[in-house]
Parts: sequence; structure tokens; C-alpha cells
Amino acid sequence: MIRPFSIALLVGLVLWTASNASANAADTRGVEILRSDSLVGWQHSAEPARGWTIKDGRLTGSEGATPLLGGWTLGDFELRFDWSVSKHGKLIVKLPKVPGGDGMTLSLAEGKSIDLVAVGSRVTVSDKQIAATKGGAHTAVLKRNGGKYTLSIDGTLVGSGSLPPKLRLGLMLSVAEGQASVSNIRLVEPAGQPIFNGQDLSGWWTPGNKNAWVARDGEIVLAARGGNYLRTEKLHANYTFSFEYRTPKNTNSGVGIRTARAGWPSGDGMELQIHTSPGLGYGAMMSLYRNVPPLARGEKIEDWNRVVMKADGRMITAWVNGVMTQHCNTAWEAELKHRHLTGWIGFQDHGRSIRIRNLNLLAAPDGLGMDGWYTPRDLPAARVVLDRLMNTDRLAHDDGIGSGTAGKKIANRASRSSPT
Repeated sequence: MIRPFSIALLVGLVLWTASNASANAADTRGVEILRSDSLVGWQHSAEPARGWTIKDGRLTGSEGATPLLGGWTLGDFELRFDWSVSKHGKLIVKLPKVPGGDGMTLSLAEGKSIDLVAVGSRVTVSDKQIAATKGGAHTAVLKRNGGKYTLSIDGTLVGSGSLPPKLRLGLMLSVAEGQASVSNIRLVEPAGQPIFNGQDLSGWWTPGNKNAWVARDGEIVLAARGGNYLRTEKLHANYTFSFEYRTPKNTNSGVGIRTARAGWPSGDGMELQIHTSPGLGYGAMMSLYRNVPPLARGEKIEDWNRVVMKADGRMITAWVNGVMTQHCNTAWEAELKHRHLTGWIGFQDHGRSIRIRNLNLLAAPDGLGMDGWYTPRDLPAARVVLDRLMNTDRLAHDDGIGSGTAGKKIANRASRSSPT
């Protein structure tokens, strides 16, 4: 006979295991938004970034450094990061309102109380001071769910409050005093809604042979050639889209986004490549096909891979297994700047097998995101010339680059010389 204590212990172990499995699942959903080797994703203010260094994944800035504007906007989220400050240093994490204006400001310093300001909100902040560490770092977790948010430091809840539930926020970093560092910045967003029911291809279509695509065991499977792009019936604008895929070696496929119903992604919308060949070229894994090469590779060959991509105004970001592999403001890309901002999501039949599962979409409000993403800035002359050639509207702007012709008359000396 099982004793009541044993039953209670067993139930407790089961609940603990389920809780930890859920926590671990949440961790795997998180994506890095600070690369270990560069400021890609953060240099979106009008001024070039100055006063910051990044080494071994640790971003360090000093007082007076240019504020860094991230290339993402957020609804519900969990933002987790490690931070440290010098003596009398103060790190500012700001979440401005989209497309601009005051939203939420978090000031972090040691030996002082938390300073958390949120426009139009009721804020509760503990008086607990953050103890100084000897070369160590603190961990902050800021969560927002609907109209509520919470802030924890080193595992202790230190602040909470309310925000208008529809308020969308951006993300900025700056240093108010001394020196401050951040690392391991990870973002978790809700999965959103499934866009594949796991049983059939309701809500999907293709101008090719739809029977080439099948729903099997909760997966979308390319079973034969001739399927063209499998496309969603519904058109989507701004969103976070996540899915898992598995392919054999020597695969060539792609994810089409924001493409008109009868259009082709690489010409009308955009295509994020799924390709197993090595390298970081213009056709490599997670490149914006033929336009922007990937930042890195994060996939596992012949295994399941998780892809998360955000389309936010003209900003496109993609992660593979949590690694940021693509980030581009297409407003500054001559060939992409006028592409559609709304269209279908789809998967390419390139004659190679692919399996896809767990397709979810978190819709975001329409709009171009943060105003700061589109502030005029200096671009390399070669990019300006290319923009002029591809977009005649650019000719109406004074961009400081002139053109003209030059010539020089050269006498025909050959006629004055005697033959040899």
C-alpha cells in the first residue's frame, strides 16, 4: 500500500518536473538580441554609435556614449539580461513608446533604490538597495503581460505596475553615469496563434500542385515536386513568426514573407533562405536571398531547428536555434526598400525534402516601428549611387554627391613621327 506521504511526495516531484520542463521550454524559446561580436541590431539612431565596446559578448559603455536604439518593438515580452556598473555608475534601459515618446525607463545602479518610471502607470517599487558586487553581475528580468509588468533583480521581485495594454514599446540602452556593462540579453515573446492545424492544409494554397504538400503527423511535408511555394491564404504585415524545420543534407528551400498573392518572394516580397551549403554568402542559410548575407550560421544539419523571425516595419530579423543570423533595415537597401509590407508566408518547393512543424504567428500592430529607424543618415557613396540607379525618386534628393564629365584633347603624335 502506498502511504499518503509517498503519494504527496510523488505528486510534488511530478509538479516540480513539469514546472522545470516548462521553464526550460521557455528558455529555449528565448533569442539573443545582443551578438557577442558586434552592435548589429542596436545601431539604429541617427548618430553612429560611439563610447561603446563589445568583447566576449559583454557590451560596455561610458557616460556620454551614444544611446543605442534596438531594431525591435515589443508587446508582451520577457527581457532578461546581466548587468554591472562601476562605482557610481548607472545603466539606463529605456522602452520608448512606438513610434516615439516616453514609455518606460529603468535606472540601475548599485547601493541605490530601483528607479522605475512608466508613463501613465501605477508603479510599486521596493526600497531594497542593490548590493555592490566584486566584479560580478546582476540579473534583471523585466516581464510585460497585457497591462501588467514586473521587474526582478537577482531573483527577487523589486517592482511592478500597470501600463496601457495596447501600448507598444521599443528598446534603448544608455549610460547616465560612470561605466556600465550588459550581456546575455535575451528576449522571449509569446508564441502567438498556430497557423497550421496539424491535420490538413486548410488556410494554405499554392498555384502549383497542392498535393505535393501533405499534412502528416502534425507536420507539413514536401512529398513530391511541383508544389511551388505553399502559401498562407491570409496576408500578414508585422509579426513574429516561429516554426521548426528538418531537412536532409544538400537542401535548398526558403521561407517567403510579405509577398503578393500571385508574386514571387525574391522579386516581390522577400525570401529567407533555408540552405545547407556552408558559408555566409548571398544565398546562404537565412540570407535575404540575393540581397543581404547572414550574420552567422546556427542550424543543425539533419536535425530539427527552430527559426524565429520578426517583420517589423522595414526591419527584418531572424534567429536559428536562438542565434541571431539576420538583421536588416531594408529601408537602406536599394533593392528592398519598396518591397511589400503585407503578404503571405510560405515555404518553397525547390525539389528537396523539407518537414515543418509548430508554426505560430504573433501578430503585431501595423506601422513602420520606431521613427528613429528612418532618420536620414550618411550612407556609403556606392550605396547612394546604386540607390539612384534603382530608384529614380532618389534623384529628387540632394544627397551631396555630384556627377559630371571630364575630357582632355590628346594630339595625334603618331602622324608626326617617321615610320620605323
